[in-house]
Amino acid sequence: MIFLSERWQTLAKQKLPDLEAIIQRTMALKYLIEAGIDCDCDDIALCINSEGVACRPASKANENAPESDDCNCD
Repeated sequence: MIFLSERWQTLAKQKLPDLEAIIQRTMALKYLIEAGIDCDCDDIALCINSEGVACRPASKANENAPESDDCNCD
């Protein structure tokens, strides 16, 4: 017989990777929104570089931003 706590632990182990993926997607979306606030691009389609990362002026960059020099805002 499986005890309730064992079932909860099994479920938690199964769901943890799903939660991690949701957190990563949420952080990426948060960065895009933050970058968009500071962006001077006329069109959002021009702001997104070839890596799918929004440009961000160098003066506003932070350590959480994805690394890329491929900004289309110029």
